[in-house]
Amino acid sequence: MLANTPDVNRFTFGVDRDALLSSLFERISKSDISSRSVGETMKTFVFLAVVLLLGLTDLSAAKNSSPKVQVYTRSPGQYGTANTLICHVSGFHPPEITIELLKNDKVIPGSQQTDLAFEENWHYHMTKHVPFTPTKEDVFSCRVTHTGTKRTYIWGMSVFQCVCVYVLCHRSQYL
Repeated sequence: MLANTPDVNRFTFGVDRDALLSSLFERISKSDISSRSVGETMKTFVFLAVVLLLGLTDLSAAKNSSPKVQVYTRSPGQYGTANTLICHVSGFHPPEITIELLKNDKVIPGSQQTDLAFEENWHYHMTKHVPFTPTKEDVFSCRVTHTGTKRTYIWGMSVFQCVCVYVLCHRSQYL
């Protein structure tokens, strides 16, 4: 690698575009082009152009995106039967996010989460889970905080059962 070229590994996704451009132009203006061979100068400019283009395309590719949230259980829900409550959050950017699994609006202790992972488009996903035993009296939910916005997503068998009953009753009227 050339002595005056920036280290590609230091560029991170969250770099400010203006700071990146300023840094690159400063490097170009401070380098002593007259003392280099034409080949070295060309390599430096090509490298800087590639870094600049990659930085501009990657930085513009990931806009702020709200998370998609799914709250579900490992096994079909039955009151009084041990299960696992799962909250899967995907498609969000930036990667700063907090996921809390709740029972009656209180954090359930002992939850575990996966590492933050990203997709090809620089959007992220993460899953959090905790063992629990559903009851009719309790409300279980997943609270997600992303870019300062808190949203709560409720899990419940009663919601699913009401939809099924409505569909069955509704269909029987037309038979």
